[in-house]
Amino acid sequence: MTGHDHEPPRWFVAMVRCRGVTGPVGFALMIVGVAVAALAPPELVPGPVRLGVPIAGVVLMCLTLFLSVLPLDPVGPAAPPRILRVPVDGEWEGCNSPVDGVPSHGTHGYGQTYAIDLVPRDEDRSRPTGQRGGSFRRPETVPGFGKPVRAPSEGTVLAVHDRSRDHRVRQGRLGHAVLAVESMARELAGRRALLGNHIVLACAGSDTYVVLAHLRRGSTTVRVGDRVQPGQLLGHCGNSGNTTTPHLHIQLMEHPRASVAAGLRFVFDEFDSRGERRHAALPANGELMRAVPTSESR
Repeated sequence: MTGHDHEPPRWFVAMVRCRGVTGPVGFALMIVGVAVAALAPPELVPGPVRLGVPIAGVVLMCLTLFLSVLPLDPVGPAAPPRILRVPVDGEWEGCNSPVDGVPSHGTHGYGQTYAIDLVPRDEDRSRPTGQRGGSFRRPETVPGFGKPVRAPSEGTVLAVHDRSRDHRVRQGRLGHAVLAVESMARELAGRRALLGNHIVLACAGSDTYVVLAHLRRGSTTVRVGDRVQPGQLLGHCGNSGNTTTPHLHIQLMEHPRASVAAGLRFVFDEFDSRGERRHAALPANGELMRAVPTSESR
């Protein structure tokens, strides 16, 4: 398929571009407004300005929130998705899947409309990796931490971030409460704070870009400008960025910068699930998926 096949509606692209501007500008105006109110002498800053600046910031932040959470599927199920290789080995569980709703992560921001999380399974297969052992266990104690992450498409490496720390797991009521506060701060801090260690690939043959996020610090094996092939090792699963437990976040976009990108629909070429070989699909929430070994792939 060509890049044209994957283009989202122009109104949706305009919406996410707008969101990428209103958020930072709104936050900046709120900070300036508070600073002016606290520090500037009243005789230097008229009352309407003193009041209007923070109000404008609040309005822009509300607009950003509104544009982020609109419950709509801008591309629709009839649009042809891009087919990607499963980027992991072994058995993983679908989470925050677009199969169960769009936007899959509750926001259109940062190109996440059709993103999916893949959570590695514990060895005993009883529950998702990371759900046991306390609310704030160290990530390296989770069996899925460090699993290989592979290229889902032929392409060129456009960006690599590899310096964010792998923080402790966030589980249970207390862990989720901490994550909720962190998430707001990370949203304001930008894509690196949200995605953690990540790689952006420009997919060959189309103007689309794939992001692989929450990688382990120091695990990336590629540099900007490298040409990669499907299945090539890119790094390892980690717990950096906006995460509860080690997992892989993958999304497809029409722009290389996640902060202003519109998300695109994609599927995996093939995987085993529930005793069946599935083609051109994604796992639903809670659905187990096992990558097909290269020797068995069609």
